[in-house]
Amino acid sequence: MPIAISARWYSFENEKTAGALPIDQLPYLLAETGDAVLTKRFRCPVSGRAFGFVKPELEFHRTMGIALPRVHPSVRHQERSAQLLPTRLFPRVCDSCGKSLTTRIPPEHAAPVYCPECYEAVALGEKVIPGVH
Repeated sequence: MPIAISARWYSFENEKTAGALPIDQLPYLLAETGDAVLTKRFRCPVSGRAFGFVKPELEFHRTMGIALPRVHPSVRHQERSAQLLPTRLFPRVCDSCGKSLTTRIPPEHAAPVYCPECYEAVALGEKVIPGVH
């Protein structure tokens, strides 16, 4: 007997792509892009998924003077995420109480690190750490 799991599942294969225009039908120049683009859907050349634009997005691009994106939002998100540095964690000790902790600040970095309790105590003014204003 299958177990029911309360999780959303979205199958991109079932996404409505019928009627989506090829991306080359989206004007390259923003000046040539009218409000009619808001009623159209375009097919992403990378993922094949359909996507469209909403009025606030179009207004933002017009205000900034930048062309409309030519790929699906999820592809843009993946591209931005790939540009971020991977998160590396380092074992350190709190410079106030000596408690072990894990942080993104490498050991060779001169900045002091504090455990959450010491940091909160300093932030609330309950504790004074020498050298910290």
